[in-house]
Amino acid sequence: MAILTTKKTRQSEKTTPGGQNGHQAKRGQEIHNRLLFSRRVVVVLAGVIAGIAGLLARAHYLQVSQHNYYRTRSRKNRVKLQVIPPLRGNIFDRNGVALSENILSYDLVVNRAKSNNPDALVKQVADYMRFDEEDWARYTADKKKKNYNQDVVVRSDLSEDEIHHFVVDLHRFSGFEVVPSYKRYYPHGDLTAHVVGYINNINKKDLDKLDPREYSGTNKIGRTGIEKQYEKQLHGQAGFRQAEMSRTGKVVRVLEQIDPVPGQDLYLGLDLNLQRAIRDILEAEEYNGAGVAIDPRNGEMLAMYSNPSFDANLFVNGISHKDYSELRNSPRKNLFNRALNGNYSPASTIKPMMALAALHDYLVTPDMTIDCNGSYRIPEYENTKRFFCWKRSGHGNMNAANSVIQSCDVYYYNIGKELGIARIHAYLSQFGLGKKTGVDLPNESTGILPDKTWKQQKYGKSWFIGDTINASIGQGYMLSTPLQMAYFSAVLGARGKRFHPHFVTHYRNPLTGEREKKSWPRLTAVSQNNPHAWDIIDQAMIEVMTGKHGTARKVKVNLPFKIAGKTGTAQVFSFRNNKRIKKEDLAKELRDNSVFVTYAPADKPVIALAVILENAGGGSEIAAPIAVSMLERYFSQPRKNKTAPEPTKPVQPQSNAHGGRV
Repeated sequence: MAILTTKKTRQSEKTTPGGQNGHQAKRGQEIHNRLLFSRRVVVVLAGVIAGIAGLLARAHYLQVSQHNYYRTRSRKNRVKLQVIPPLRGNIFDRNGVALSENILSYDLVVNRAKSNNPDALVKQVADYMRFDEEDWARYTADKKKKNYNQDVVVRSDLSEDEIHHFVVDLHRFSGFEVVPSYKRYYPHGDLTAHVVGYINNINKKDLDKLDPREYSGTNKIGRTGIEKQYEKQLHGQAGFRQAEMSRTGKVVRVLEQIDPVPGQDLYLGLDLNLQRAIRDILEAEEYNGAGVAIDPRNGEMLAMYSNPSFDANLFVNGISHKDYSELRNSPRKNLFNRALNGNYSPASTIKPMMALAALHDYLVTPDMTIDCNGSYRIPEYENTKRFFCWKRSGHGNMNAANSVIQSCDVYYYNIGKELGIARIHAYLSQFGLGKKTGVDLPNESTGILPDKTWKQQKYGKSWFIGDTINASIGQGYMLSTPLQMAYFSAVLGARGKRFHPHFVTHYRNPLTGEREKKSWPRLTAVSQNNPHAWDIIDQAMIEVMTGKHGTARKVKVNLPFKIAGKTGTAQVFSFRNNKRIKKEDLAKELRDNSVFVTYAPADKPVIALAVILENAGGGSEIAAPIAVSMLERYFSQPRKNKTAPEPTKPVQPQSNAHGGRV
């Protein structure tokens, strides 16, 4: 029944005019809505398509058109340019014995730019390593010199335990790395300190003078000795590496690398055996002084030792204030190079040269004699001061040869007065007095070869004849270094031939092993008009050692040949009125310096040696026998050239699992 009712209702709706119109209106609205929706869809789709097209165009621009530009910018954020420091050249003696070495060691460094809290982490490290004031001072000094993104050395030369500790726990210390480095080591310590010198940390003054491209990866520079003199040759050339780095600072890949060029190796004329002999003898005698030896044939420096010395290794990584204070304030002045910078009266050792000057200027002949009665008065001033001979009883008649053999002062008072200070200055300067010898070491002293001009400039006073008398026997204002004494001894042994004194004889390329001889200029010979002068002086210096009246006749010489020598006793202090006093009654610092020069063998010398001993007494009693002992040690040892060891190759930093370079 219900179904029938519904059908009727629907039928009645169809037949009703008002219901038909409503239905049509409703359908029209639906059609309108559909059209409106379709339009909106089309608009939205068009917008989406346009957006996608824009994105695609932008992507094409970025990835294709601007690909190189943005790739470069991206790489610049990850690519770092690293400096590879060169390996420093080594130094060898004449027989190939290493005088310096590069020892592989490891440093703990921090890069503050890569560390979350560098100061706090450094404090932890310092507590573990028990930093003292010196450790903090070294770290602070290195920190001040470095940029924020450069490695700062926290501790250098790590022990095995320290390396193990930090490699294992390095992940806890962001920005910290264990890196390899080469530590300069001087295997002979104090034996060669004053010659080889040492390297140490670069300071701000150094940075102003250095090429930053060559030293940006290096924190050491030659400070003294050969290390300083030949810094350019020893340093080498820095290399460069362009590497892609990870976010944590590890090397992902090396894009480009220019290897460093190691510094050149240097060969010296130094004979380490002779150097050791001089050191051992001077130390045994406990004298402050120096011994210097030169080859008269070519000017090669065979030895130079200043006693006492110091261990150069103390300075390499920065000497502690305590150690430096002890050395600096030592009453024996260990840091002072007496051989190069000590100024001493040469005393009677200049008498052979004074005799040559008189013979050269025909002031005397070989047979001409001058009477020595023990003292001398200037003829024009008979009532003034008397100048005494060391032998107060006098030597009697002295010729040029005997005056050298017996070291007669009065003979030289006479010829000195006649020569005058101008001619004395001119002739003795040919033997290297009063100026630098030019040896290849820094900071050489000139000594003093006085004349009228010098005194006026120094003291504003006139020159007196008494000044000339004193200069005639190597006293008064005249001062010379042990190096200068050895040099003029070499010139005497070479009979006036002069060579440039030098340590370095060869360079060696560590990559090829090729050796290059360093050339040194040969100097003009000493002038001498008398053809017999050299024979006379040479024989006289032989008889100083062997003659009946020779001043060193008591010195026992255990050598199979003759040697030539000259003694000297240099006054440190003099009493008025020429008063004499026993050595034992004088304070040690007021006693005479003991001097001796020699060359051997006398007929064909291969070595010239000078020895100076401070406050030791007479040259014939102290310096002469000590020098002879040095010669005996030198000639008793074989001197064969050996092949120097091959230099080690640079170790390049490599990444490890912990981020450190080991």
